[in-house]
Amino acid sequence: MGRVSAEKRRAAVERLSRLREDEALTAAHARTVADGLGVSERTVWRRLAPPKPAAPAVRPRYELSETDRDALAFYRGNVAAVLRARRGPCPDAPLPPHLHRRR
Repeated sequence: MGRVSAEKRRAAVERLSRLREDEALTAAHARTVADGLGVSERTVWRRLAPPKPAAPAVRPRYELSETDRDALAFYRGNVAAVLRARRGPCPDAPLPPHLHRRR
């Protein structure tokens, strides 16, 4: 069987969408369209699915401050130690006052 044109696919999906809106769509309809288009029934259902929501906005890139660099150097690149020290008093990883985050 040859390829079905995009126009025929679009028409079939629009017809099934109207049937869905009228609450008359059945699995038999989807099977019939799948056979006619030469695709799987799953493909037909996938084409009928609502579009996925847009991806969330990307957070802006974080730029290291001079304080961040100093703290990382003090802890020899150990990011976890810097975070522990900044979260509060931690006896095993105190953060010297000159390395506290400046705003």
